[in-house]
Amino acid sequence: MSTVDIRIPEYVAGLIARLESGGHEAVVVGGCVRDALMHRAAHDWDMATDATVRDMQACFEGYKTVNTGIRHGTITVIADGHPVEVTTYRTGTEEMTPVTLQMDLAHRDLTVNAMAYHPDRGLTDLFGGAEDVAKRRIRFVQSAADRIEEDPLRLLRALRFASALDFEIDEECCREIRKKAGYLSVVAPERIQSEFRKLIAGPAAGKVIRDYSNVWKVFLPEAAISLESARVADAIGYSVPDEAVRLALAFMPTDKALPYTEHSVGHYLKALRMDNALQETVKKILAFPYERLEAEPVTLNHLIVEKSLPIVRKAIEYHYAVHCMSFSKEKGALDKVAQTHEQLRSVVEELVCSGACMRPADLAVSGTELIAAGIVQNGPEVGQCLNRLLNAVIDRKINNAKEDLLEFAAQCRT
Repeated sequence: MSTVDIRIPEYVAGLIARLESGGHEAVVVGGCVRDALMHRAAHDWDMATDATVRDMQACFEGYKTVNTGIRHGTITVIADGHPVEVTTYRTGTEEMTPVTLQMDLAHRDLTVNAMAYHPDRGLTDLFGGAEDVAKRRIRFVQSAADRIEEDPLRLLRALRFASALDFEIDEECCREIRKKAGYLSVVAPERIQSEFRKLIAGPAAGKVIRDYSNVWKVFLPEAAISLESARVADAIGYSVPDEAVRLALAFMPTDKALPYTEHSVGHYLKALRMDNALQETVKKILAFPYERLEAEPVTLNHLIVEKSLPIVRKAIEYHYAVHCMSFSKEKGALDKVAQTHEQLRSVVEELVCSGACMRPADLAVSGTELIAAGIVQNGPEVGQCLNRLLNAVIDRKINNAKEDLLEFAAQCRT
């Protein structure tokens, strides 16, 4: 036990007290302990206990509980409006036989995630997790080979935490990840994509992507991230931490990678069970007509109407990263890329701040009002008229005022 002092929220301390009053052990465990040692705010507080699910439900009478994973011994307790996952001590097997805290921690993935804390007894750190946090190092608990063989997804989780925390990966860990990368082929796509999305958005994603190309080849074999990982890593180093932008960079066209087509990229994103909205966003970024990006308000406004504001913003960041990667060794060219894309960002933000019309809903007149004025009849004609008005406002032929819009619409009809 350690004298480390971690401030546990009162609602979590209350849950610990409930379980202890019922004769059970209870501790906070995992990422919340790691984050506290890093002096970061914990997003979630998770608990572990020797109580069974039935015991937990009895102890938490009066609280709202959700059966989030009874098969794995987990329930979620809503305490003071906060969800807290509480899980029975377990090992790497599916057997729900009683185990100790020490056995539970021994079968967790990484040392930095295998620590527990109790407000009275302090820190339980059996595998050097606190030292690894201090040294900013990723290590598997005990044997890297054993942990990966228990669950191959753990090799991707190790890379995800290295990216998210900007930690170095231990030599044994690194060796086993490369050696056992192929084990990922038996992991469900949903589990892979969940970890990969977090990995690619991390602050150290570029370094991780550069160093582990054989991992990406397991599930993205023809993409740039696998065949030209160094170039993708460089581009990600210049990019914003936006998962759609970075996923697009993973598929960016290169000499060696699979040529971009909506079908080819869509195939891999769909195979990884990416949600439909994210798939469409990535494909739109990759298909975006960069040659039409001009730092001229009217031109850019029309492009936003056609493609949407979020897509234009993401496309600017994608192409900024690609161009910076391409010209990284040419100072003058790199400065010009930065200047060009900063002008594009500035014009977009000026349009937003000025309240520029970017969709028919931004007009000061509605389709219902056009119908009521007898200018159009209900049906496709409404949308066509609104689009004409929107283009006229953007081209500054008329003001976005109801009377002006109705008059212009009536003139267009005659």
